[in-house]
Amino acid sequence: MKLSLNELEEQIVDAGYKLTFARKSITDIFLRYNDSQLTAEDFYKLINDSHEKIGIATIYRTLSLLTELGILSKLNLDDTHSRYELKNEGVLKCYMVCKSCGQIIGVQKIPLYALFSDVNDYFEFEIDSMNIIVKGLCASCHIISK
Repeated sequence: MKLSLNELEEQIVDAGYKLTFARKSITDIFLRYNDSQLTAEDFYKLINDSHEKIGIATIYRTLSLLTELGILSKLNLDDTHSRYELKNEGVLKCYMVCKSCGQIIGVQKIPLYALFSDVNDYFEFEIDSMNIIVKGLCASCHIISK
């Protein structure tokens, strides 16, 4: 389910926090770059390129708060930077990470839930979300490596 900017902002206010400029800017960016997994540095560049000024420390604090509130998911897809995306319960997400160039390809519509359909019964464990990280070479890097 895709949330609107107003719904995201309401979640922040309902949790007892003020809707600061930084929080508003970051939620807006998440909706504009919906299918991306962004780093704090990506946010810094996008916000400051739009002639607004928010410090990197404020961005890190805001991302941490939004993750704590359950609005964002923090992803560790590689060894360098944490990435963030809007949390979407009940959705299987697969990330393919190129070991050469670092490109990240997010895939949501893959038929893997069928593989895990018996987990709930067998282990008495209810899955509400899954993230799978696959590392290898993207098409471009695979061609170059030959």
